[in-house]
Amino acid sequence: MNAPGSMEMAFSQPTMSLINLLAYPWEGTLAEKTSPLAPEDWRALLEEAEKRALTLTLYYRLRVAHGEALVPEWVWEHLQTVYLAATARNMVMLHHAAGILRALQERGIEVIVLKGLYLVEQVYPEIGLRTFSDLDLLVRREQLADALTLMQNQGYRLSTWYDPQAQNTDIKHLPPLEKAQHPTLELHWSILEEDEPFEIETAGLWERAVETTIAGVKTRALDSEDFLLHLALHFTYQHRLRGGLRNLYDIAEVLEQRMARMNWQKLLATAQQWGAQRVTWLTFQLVEGITRVTAPKEVMTALLPEGADSYAVGAALEQAGSLDDAWAGLTPDLAAFSAAGFFGKIKLLIQRVFISHRVLAREYNINPASPLIMVYYLARVRDLWRRYARSGWRMVAGEEEALAGADFEQQNTRLREWMRGTGKF
Repeated sequence: MNAPGSMEMAFSQPTMSLINLLAYPWEGTLAEKTSPLAPEDWRALLEEAEKRALTLTLYYRLRVAHGEALVPEWVWEHLQTVYLAATARNMVMLHHAAGILRALQERGIEVIVLKGLYLVEQVYPEIGLRTFSDLDLLVRREQLADALTLMQNQGYRLSTWYDPQAQNTDIKHLPPLEKAQHPTLELHWSILEEDEPFEIETAGLWERAVETTIAGVKTRALDSEDFLLHLALHFTYQHRLRGGLRNLYDIAEVLEQRMARMNWQKLLATAQQWGAQRVTWLTFQLVEGITRVTAPKEVMTALLPEGADSYAVGAALEQAGSLDDAWAGLTPDLAAFSAAGFFGKIKLLIQRVFISHRVLAREYNINPASPLIMVYYLARVRDLWRRYARSGWRMVAGEEEALAGADFEQQNTRLREWMRGTGKF
């Protein structure tokens, strides 16, 4: 595999134009950056912003710098339309969030708000500047059953089978709770799956939590240091650098607002306790490379005292820059399958088909104690075949595009091993 390249190699020209336009600091003139852009350039830039989940970020950036007069009128009208739609949607989301928070509060169930809900209310200056798809709430594990019962009494239903008595270390929240005409609700007991190689002490999250107000309801949130670490783990490790560059601008916005009052020693101590130093270092490197917002040099050195790993940064840029067009349908397991020998392939097939009864039950919404559970292994074979057979045959046939996709997924696996400290490039 070739060594990962630079920003220009990882991103297309329209994306580079967008990144250049969104680079911090946001105050000041945009004339030098916008004057060379022709109408067709703006069209390509808007398309790229949508693909990268950065349309609202672009609107916000232009607003902050009073740049509406520097863009074509139709561009500004489009951005305003997107912003107004996001505002209306988030008002509905926050209305539902308020009802849920009050209900949990009245029952004596403690809550920490997570991710998008907190970003919208307490990081971005207006609720229409950042969309989010569901309501993520952290509750104490010992109160999880009460919280679930309360939500079920209010009409929410688990989206699939779940046994609260099971170990459930491979998930961090209940299956999504759904209710018609309401946003999806996810009740967390942790911020990362417990079978991952990170030592996140949930008790510490609760001890360090701070008071906040969400949708007019007083509640709690992660402190700034834990929040940054959570955002880093969520995007860079858990979501494998997929899901849009917006996640990096979220982190940049938190850093821009709270840099001076950030307790960096506490962040370093917590990152070390969790074993998340490399994840955090790599995330901050990406934030600097793409948004130009930098964490203190001494913090970066403390996070990775052995020195910068340019290969890891290059690989991460390639992963973050991909839109998955060339390797849709590939998974880490399928990529590993392509590289394995005969017996390795057999072992992988057995592992992927014969997952635990508990995991199979969640996938097909059936009680694992049911005598029909074995039938669902046949259903799994059928579904895996439908989903991945075409990509698998393409790799076996040696198609260049499929092999490139497998190589790309293997790079992601190596990168995750590097972040865990269990591997290197």
